[in-house]
Amino acid sequence: LAALPPPGVAVPAASKPVLLINPRSGDGKAERVGLVEAARSRGIECHEFGPGIDLRQLAQDAVTAGADVVGVAGGDGSQAIVADVVSRADAQMVCVPVGTRNHFAMDLGLDRADPVAALEAFGDARLKTVDLARVNGQAFLNNVSMGVYGSVVQSASYRERKVETAMEKLPTLLENPPDLRFMGPDGEPHTTVHIVHVSNNPYLLDVRGAGGRPSLRTGELGIVTAELGGPAAVTDMFARAAVGLLSSASGFNSWTADRFEVDADGLIEAGIDGEAIELTPPAVFTIEPGVLQVRIPTTAIGRSPAAFVPEVRHAAAELVRRAFLPTDHWQPLPRR
Repeated sequence: LAALPPPGVAVPAASKPVLLINPRSGDGKAERVGLVEAARSRGIECHEFGPGIDLRQLAQDAVTAGADVVGVAGGDGSQAIVADVVSRADAQMVCVPVGTRNHFAMDLGLDRADPVAALEAFGDARLKTVDLARVNGQAFLNNVSMGVYGSVVQSASYRERKVETAMEKLPTLLENPPDLRFMGPDGEPHTTVHIVHVSNNPYLLDVRGAGGRPSLRTGELGIVTAELGGPAAVTDMFARAAVGLLSSASGFNSWTADRFEVDADGLIEAGIDGEAIELTPPAVFTIEPGVLQVRIPTTAIGRSPAAFVPEVRHAAAELVRRAFLPTDHWQPLPRR
């Protein structure tokens, strides 16, 4: 890693830094690590948000008041809201990972276990430009899942019983494929898939099971679909995913594009960066290359762990894992 040049370009400390904090995110992680105190000791203006508080308006107010750097300490959904506001303004963003999964932070190359360290990005830092994806105009940083996962995440029991809820609903969802229609990379219509997963840049996987996006600036959506013939097909897909051979599974397909549409007769149940949502069809996915400026601490690696995995392949094992084993927190395996 030491031989690699530092990511991004050097930038000076923020002149008017603002940090928006969700004290409930990650089961209260911000409070446990003393984030507010650490931020204020660095001269960073702090505002808390939560139920009943409009995060988008908070971010917009900060920018309007002259903030040149706006940070957000929250989950990936909150990160996306602030990213949307910052991308439309002459401002820069800081990602402080206090959520449950922090996938955006992982692919930025931040230390997800040390949110206080992320505050160093308000000082002298490195600036990266990354892509921002949208579905029907709504920004997302990681992915949107439709079909099986999109239906499961709607359940009131999902947050507390993720795996159990998925397993309970799976038989019915397999027997009755969701109403989703799209054109595949072959130019042919597809109407019987169980999973459609669209990501802001494609995910990769190798035989050691390392998931993530090696780059957040390819300018391409990663698209993954899967048609599951029954319980045996699900078992086969898990087995292939475990050894990095998911792309050879029957009914699996993946490709990239800068635009993608999914149609349906009714509202499309989906999970957008892990949050339940219903999309009005057609769901139109687009990507905006390099519109988001993100600051990285000079001490951070600044690259996704997936960027260091040799011989990675386009994959949706990350999709399958998130859909059916959403409590799995991936960590890079040690190099040998």
